[in-house]
Amino acid sequence: MRRPWRNFGLARGERVSCPAIDVMLCATALAQPGRVTVLTSDIDDMTMLTTDHPRVTAEKV
Repeated sequence: MRRPWRNFGLARGERVSCPAIDVMLCATALAQPGRVTVLTSDIDDMTMLTTDHPRVTAEKV
């Protein structure tokens, strides 16, 4: 049985950060009307991506 999540450390419970997911989440937030709050465990990367977009804020969960 293949377990592709092992490549990302998920089987051991390690934290995984994927820049492509952060970028897609930011793009989705920007596509929404009005102010948007993004909930993330990777606050540093999300803050970096949303710095130039004042209507999108990131909150750590």
